[in-house]
Amino acid sequence: MDSVAAAGAVPVASPRPDTRESGRSWLRVGQVSAALLLLSLTSFLILDHPLSGYLKAHRLKGELTNLFQAAEHFGTPYGATLILITMWIILPDTRRRVSRTAVGAITAGLLSNLVKLLVTRLRPGVFDFAEPIQASVIGFFKFGEGGSRHQSFPSAHTAFAIAFAVLLGDLFPKARIWFLGIGVLVALQRVTTSAHYPSDVFAGAAVGWVTASIFLGPSALSRFYDRWEDRYFPRSPSSSR
Repeated sequence: MDSVAAAGAVPVASPRPDTRESGRSWLRVGQVSAALLLLSLTSFLILDHPLSGYLKAHRLKGELTNLFQAAEHFGTPYGATLILITMWIILPDTRRRVSRTAVGAITAGLLSNLVKLLVTRLRPGVFDFAEPIQASVIGFFKFGEGGSRHQSFPSAHTAFAIAFAVLLGDLFPKARIWFLGIGVLVALQRVTTSAHYPSDVFAGAAVGWVTASIFLGPSALSRFYDRWEDRYFPRSPSSSR
């Protein structure tokens, strides 16, 4: 994977991990993903009903809401496009990674949308909280029946945002926590606006984390991008392997 130590610095590729390091890398991916899915299940059983019900009845107002709304665009292709174009213009040494970053984030969002076609769940904004939270799941394999109102699980915005944050964080290690923090703001925006339940955003985060890890880690897809980037965006003479 490439890394940029600071804005404007020349990317330096990290050495490819050996087999043992690859195993540890995938173990970490699995551990984080399992933790996020466990949080999703726990939220479904304990948190979704009281929190989402309260937020539906008591909408947030003020500057905090404005912050969440602004952060939402980090979880959309439109916001990501503006960021990537800015990188392309002012940080030429990052251009080789623009395609991997864009495609990785979009893939995470598309995978989440695929799951939405298989799991039909009412969004908090249209769910009757007089019912138990299990009633929000109204079927499986209905392939989009009912439209967006029935496509709550998982959060595609969160999946996109977390994948985008991880991919950007690999490129700019010093800002890794910052990017993940913006991803968390996206997740909070989806919950506070009654677009998703907490369990939806945890599941979306798991999708985003796994997808970004495949694009960056010891995988065939990552190696394909290594070759593609070396072919079409050869490193500058000052770069080092």
